[in-house]
Formats: sequence, structure tokens, C-alpha cells
Amino acid sequence: PAGPTGLTGATGPAGPAGPTGLTGATGPAGPAGSTGLTGPAGPAGATGATGPAGPIGLTGAMGPEGPAGPMGPTGATGAIGPAGSANITGTIGYYPKFITSNTAGNSVMRESINGYVALNIAPLNIYGLYGYLQHITANGDGQHSIFGYRTRDSQNDGTGYSQSTVNSATGGYNFWGDIHTFGVAGHSYNDYNRTGGVLGAEVTGMYWGSLGYRSSALLNYGVYGSAVYANGTGFAPTSELSGIGGGFYGDLIGSTSKGTVIGQLNSGELFAAYNDGDTYTNGKNIELAETSNGLKPVYAVSSLESSVYAKGKATLNNGEAFISFQSEYSSLLQESPIVTVTPNGECNGVYISRVGKDGFYIKELGAGNSNVEISWIAVGTRVESMSREKALEIVGSSDFDRNLEQVLYSDGNLDGSGLGIWWDGNTIQFGKVPEHLNPTPKK
Repeated sequence: PAGPTGLTGATGPAGPAGPTGLTGATGPAGPAGSTGLTGPAGPAGATGATGPAGPIGLTGAMGPEGPAGPMGPTGATGAIGPAGSANITGTIGYYPKFITSNTAGNSVMRESINGYVALNIAPLNIYGLYGYLQHITANGDGQHSIFGYRTRDSQNDGTGYSQSTVNSATGGYNFWGDIHTFGVAGHSYNDYNRTGGVLGAEVTGMYWGSLGYRSSALLNYGVYGSAVYANGTGFAPTSELSGIGGGFYGDLIGSTSKGTVIGQLNSGELFAAYNDGDTYTNGKNIELAETSNGLKPVYAVSSLESSVYAKGKATLNNGEAFISFQSEYSSLLQESPIVTVTPNGECNGVYISRVGKDGFYIKELGAGNSNVEISWIAVGTRVESMSREKALEIVGSSDFDRNLEQVLYSDGNLDGSGLGIWWDGNTIQFGKVPEHLNPTPKK
């Protein structure tokens, strides 16, 4: 018998792998074999369900209508029913109105055959709409023959002052701007005071203006305005005020005023007039000074140049003195002024040793040391903020005043017409205003 197998010895560690050999190149593909025969077709499958019907095609054109058959005989006329409530009688030309729920009669509105309408009066062929109302005194104030009332559902602002951009309670639009024609006209006999042709006012009457107005003094005004809040009767109000009686703006001239006797009157508690700019006048500047003997006229000093004055008194100290000008006066001087000094007491005489825009020095003649009082006056050329040569050239021309009189022509005189005035970019011109500066008339 074979003896027992001996124990297998432990496997030793694997040795390192040897390097892999290079792969050989792939050989070319062999030719494809021939295609085998196609087998027989299988049986047809079952038919699917029928799909939905497509849309109906367009209907063809209708053939010609056949001839109408003969009309049958007319039936007998039925009995006439009673007249309805709408068959009313009235006056020709009047608009009807319901007096009761089923009865009508004449209203206060009438219309002519030409389409002119009137209220409470017969239409006239010169008024498109004619309103007449005899006011009953017992009905109180606030009565109007025609009244326009405006409201809105939310703030509805206009965008300008033209006919198509303004909102109003009553509007007047004059398509043809012919001579003596107006968009809105208001006329009154003005046979009492505080009455006029047209009124424009805040709803409570706090401020207002009138055209064609007759005042409480029975004076006639073309334009009259008031923006005074009645609070007390004094002439020097202490309450807050802001109203302006009249305001005018013009591209060339803000406003003009001409009177046969008096051109303009101004009155104000603080001041009567303020001019922001040079003032030219063809006449004297006269002030009425109140004295113990009544009012006396005093006249403004005339000069061929713009001058500014200062005066005062001083006392020499051992024959010398320095007179300092006030800063307000110095700021008005274009250059050092001319100074005249007069001693008011006995001395050797004085002279001016130096003059500047800030003041001047005085010394006594002969090295004197007097302590007398002296008087002085200084005259200097005023500082000008802008050149006045152009304005002086215009107003100083020989025909300026004559032309200006024609510009301020009263159009109430129908026997003539006024003279035009315009600025050509360099100077003031008089005559017929050029057409390009005026709106072109519609033909």
C-alpha cells in the first residue's frame, strides 16, 4: 500500500510578471458572404378603427331665385282705433314739454325755421341761442339769464390758455378774428355804479376784475380789478395781505397808460411805485414837501452825468483832520470824488492834501494849528452796473416822443389808428409791425 501523502510545502511568493509582448497587426477582413433567400410574407393584420370625419367643405354658390308667384287678393280694411295720447296740439315753433304724465304743452324754448333757439322770447336770426329772463327782485341775488356750471369726477387740469387746452364753465370761440369781433362780449348800460360788462372773480368775491366797469364814484374804467380782503377800515392794515390789483406781462412792453389830463396815479402806504431799472422822463421830477406853510414843490437836481453827493462837518485838530466817507457812499463811487471844504471860523485857510474813495485829508495853510469847524461837500461819479448808451440813444432820438404818442393811440377814436412798436433785436422800431410777428389771417 501507498504510504501517506506528505504535507505540501508553502507556496513561495510570486515572482515579478514579465513584460507583455507586442500585439501583432490586425489582418484584413475577409469578403462578405452571399445574402440568403427572403422568406415568405406573413399574414395581413386586422384593420384598425375608422378615424373621425374631416371638416365640411365650403357651400357652393346659391343658384338664381325662381320667379315670384302671383299676389293674393287684398283683405278688407279694419276699423280705425281711437287716437293715441301722443296726438297733441301745440304752437308751431315751440318745443313741447310734459305738463302731466300723458299731457304735453308748450315749453319756454322756441326755434325759428332757420334753426335759431331762444328761451322765454321769440328767436332772433342774429343769435344762435338767445336767453331772456326778467329777474324777480323777490328771488334775491345770484340770478343769471344763462348759467354755466362745471364740475368733474377727479382733478381735471387744463394744459394751457388756448381754446383747446383750457377748461371752463362757459366758453366763447370766435373762429374769424375780424375787426370789432370777440370770443366773449359783455355789454351793460352801466346806468348805476359798481356795475360792468364782464366780471371775473373768485367764487366768494374775495378778488375780482371787471371789463367796462363803472365805479362807486361813477367813474368809467376800461379795466378795473380789486384783490383787497376787507378786514377793518384802517388805511394801514396790520393783517397779512397778498392780493395784487392788476398784473400785466408783455414781450416788449408790460403795460401802457395814457390820459388826456393825467397819465397815471399811484398810491401806496409803504411806497407808491418801485422801478426795477432806469427811469426816463420827458419832464421834471417834482416832489411836494410838507412845510409849516403847506406843500411846497421841490425839484430834483439835474446833471449831465450820473452823480452821487455827500456832505458833512468836522473840526480841525491842530490844523489837521481826516474825513472818512461812509462805506455806503464809498461803494457808490466810480472814482475819487471832487471835494469842496469851507472853514467856519477864523484861520489861515485850509486845503485838501489827499482825496480817495475812502475819505480825504485837510490841512491848514501856513502850517497853522487852528481848531476851527469846517464844512465839506463831495461830488462823485456814480458806479454804473450796466451801460446806458443804448437806452439813451433810443429815447434821445428826435422823433421818439412823437412816435410814442401814436403808439398810445386810443382805439375808441375810429377816425384813425395807432402806430406799431416792436424790438428788432437791436433797437425799438415804430411803424407797421412786420407780418412775421403777427398771426397770419385765415383767408
